[in-house]
Amino acid sequence: MPIATLTSKGRITIPKDLRDSLNIQAGDKIQFTIKNNREVSLKALNTKIDDVSGMLNKYVTQSYTVEEMDEHLAKYFKETWT
Repeated sequence: MPIATLTSKGRITIPKDLRDSLNIQAGDKIQFTIKNNREVSLKALNTKIDDVSGMLNKYVTQSYTVEEMDEHLAKYFKETWT
């Protein structure tokens, strides 16, 4: 289990094996969450728009205007919730 030491300035170095596992590097954002008073989990917020750009292209078969999307959504919710 990796261990890090807190410096007098409140900094820690995330061990290299953890950085590699999380695929994080200098400049990436990390979210900390406190659990059960003395546990902290961290989550890498390093997904960049370039990583997800175009992921849905293979599913797009037709373009819609905003008005057409509104109509389709209204119809969907009306059918689903009534």
